[in-house]
Parts: sequence; structure tokens; C-alpha cells
Amino acid sequence: MIGSRIMVDGYDRAPMEQINPKKKIFERIAPDMRVSNSVCGYKGMAFKTAAGPVTATIPNASIA
Repeated sequence: MIGSRIMVDGYDRAPMEQINPKKKIFERIAPDMRVSNSVCGYKGMAFKTAAGPVTATIPNASIA
């Protein structure tokens, strides 16, 4: 569902107080975000919401 919080097993949801815009965090993690067997994930761990795993219609794609 749009607006649902996404969780990844093994990673806590402790947000940073303030993000330094010069660090380009997304560009560092994007290569590890992929779709595998229609399930979206980060470093091999599935993205999950309260409704279950996050899926995509394009198998084995990168997430950008």
C-alpha cells in the first residue's frame, strides 16, 4: 500500500536526526537494492511491509 513503512530484517529503523546532503546516501546503497524472483530487497534481504513482502513486476531488476 502506498505510504506503508518498509522494513528490512537485520536493519533497525533509527532515522538520522539530520542527513548531510553532500553524502549522497542513496547513491551508495542503490547498487545493493535489487529485485530477485519478483521480491524487492537490499543485500539479499526482502523489503517488507505489514502486508508482507514488497514485490515488483519486472524480475531481476535493479531499483533506482
